[in-house]
Amino acid sequence: MNTITTTTPSPFAKNDINLPVPIRPDICYIGRVSDRGVTKEYGILQDDRRRHMYILGKSGMGKSTLLENMILQDIYNGHGVCFIDPHGDSSHYILDHIPSWRTNDVVYFNPGDMEYPIGFNMLEAQRGEQAFG
Repeated sequence: MNTITTTTPSPFAKNDINLPVPIRPDICYIGRVSDRGVTKEYGILQDDRRRHMYILGKSGMGKSTLLENMILQDIYNGHGVCFIDPHGDSSHYILDHIPSWRTNDVVYFNPGDMEYPIGFNMLEAQRGEQAFG
């Protein structure tokens, strides 16, 4: 019988200070399963993550922790991430755990920051190399 023992993957548990690189970069680890005394981490293939995901749960059940862990794994594996955090708690946690070799890749945009505003018009049409598709 399979028993899910945790939904927080050990490589990125909240109490870890030094977050190691995941064992396989083609898998996003999401938890552990115990079967007949053997505990293994399990996850989702990166190819499968490119499809839609829907995370459900009551408050305090680990949805934000799951997202934080998935995002940190992506960052450690050299992938780009865009994360919209309506509350700010998760974005601060993620920023605190960015590895030193990725700090120059980070762009933090806080639309509510009136001291350092960033202005851009998302509807302004660009031509040539400046356009994004």
